[in-house]
Amino acid sequence: RFKILFDAYNPCVYGIDPLKLLGMDERMLAPHAHIKDGIGSDLGCVPVGEGEGRLDATLAQIASGSLFDTLVLETDYRRLGIAVMHRDINRLRCQFNH
Repeated sequence: RFKILFDAYNPCVYGIDPLKLLGMDERMLAPHAHIKDGIGSDLGCVPVGEGEGRLDATLAQIASGSLFDTLVLETDYRRLGIAVMHRDINRLRCQFNH
């Protein structure tokens, strides 16, 4: 079965609003999503919410529904470090465990 894997930042690189993708027929979306932010074409180069991806709005829309069973962090923590990873995890836990 063909599904679209939603990624929170990749569409931004190509000028596509990720919020519009979240509004598509949910039967077309895979049950998990990739969460990362970026600057320009540099993907996963900043902590979640600190890039150009307008992740606050995207994450709020994801949190308000039940589109995805699993969220996968795709940030490059080799560059940013373990402390940033823990901060991102805590931020997402707070947002999704309300």
